[in-house]
Amino acid sequence: ALDKNVLQSVTAANKLRDGGQYDQALAAYQQIREQNPKLTSITFVVADVYRKQAAAETNPVARRTLLDRAINAYSQLLTDDTTGPRAKAELELTRAELQAIPQ
Repeated sequence: ALDKNVLQSVTAANKLRDGGQYDQALAAYQQIREQNPKLTSITFVVADVYRKQAAAETNPVARRTLLDRAINAYSQLLTDDTTGPRAKAELELTRAELQAIPQ
């Protein structure tokens, strides 16, 4: 069962994400995920936030780190039959983004 306040929590985290407060949004999403481990869609959101944060990052090393975190989040979803195909597609897109960063 999901925490009864999960919708409010997700809405608040989305507001942080949409406002560019990525670190705060990630902390909020991770708390939601800890309280609602069956809510696998949050892992997709976390990975997407890492990708958004990476896109806004000008430092190539920091950008790579963020994309690696996104890849790890997508990789966690690969074993689930319902999320695996989407996770695989997003994983490949993220790997392509990572390879496009100049060394």
